[in-house]
Amino acid sequence: VVVPSSRPANPPLVIAFHGTGGEPQNAVIDFDLVAKAETHGFVAVAPRAGNRAAGHPPDVDHDSSVDGSSWNMWTSSPDTNEDLVYVRALIEAARRSWGADTTRVYTVGFSNGAYFSYFVAASMPDRIAGFAEASGGWMTDACPTRTDADGASLYLMTTTAAAGADMTCATIFADPAFPTKCRVTASNRLRPPAPGARVPFGYLGHYSLDDTVSVVWSCLLAEGLGARAQTKIRAREVDGSTGHAVMPDFIDGAFKFFAGRTNTQ
Repeated sequence: VVVPSSRPANPPLVIAFHGTGGEPQNAVIDFDLVAKAETHGFVAVAPRAGNRAAGHPPDVDHDSSVDGSSWNMWTSSPDTNEDLVYVRALIEAARRSWGADTTRVYTVGFSNGAYFSYFVAASMPDRIAGFAEASGGWMTDACPTRTDADGASLYLMTTTAAAGADMTCATIFADPAFPTKCRVTASNRLRPPAPGARVPFGYLGHYSLDDTVSVVWSCLLAEGLGARAQTKIRAREVDGSTGHAVMPDFIDGAFKFFAGRTNTQ
């Protein structure tokens, strides 16, 4: 739990999800939550995934649990998925303990947690105003996201741009390696849970040269969300860092995007 020293009366709530094999502290570090909570005035909770390598049915990220923790994305009902039940309980606890504004609850996540940040928002759009995912995304019926036998995502891209320069999904779609069959269409929609009557706001961050989870999945998710999404895509940072990681300015960009957005919109 991260509570800023100058906590507003009704702060927004951030629920941060770690990646496969991770622990809550990984999410705190990956998203620099202690410093960012001070800057943006939010309360943050980093929960622990319920599945602890006990094995599970295939989901969007894994054929099965290989090793380490992962979030439940194979049980669809918010009433029977233990991780979704947990998230609901955390929202209520944050409201009681710190006066968290339940109209401004945002999920964030990295890798497996990135997929789950969208899964939560799409499963409970009445409770989650928006989500921010780093190195995740979602898939369409024609394109499963699961990794290959070596743990690498399908359809890795080679598109590059100048260090520190932002890119667009249009650039990714134009890459000769992009699988056009994956594009969102009326007959090739986002897989469940697909956005319903209320589409959550989504801030989608990805390195185009991510060698673990392809940027394709973030661009497909952005296409499915339409005007409710904003992408932050780079090939690499000025210092050369790239790949499967959280961008250093990710939370700052997400909160600029989230400003004033609630679950009533």
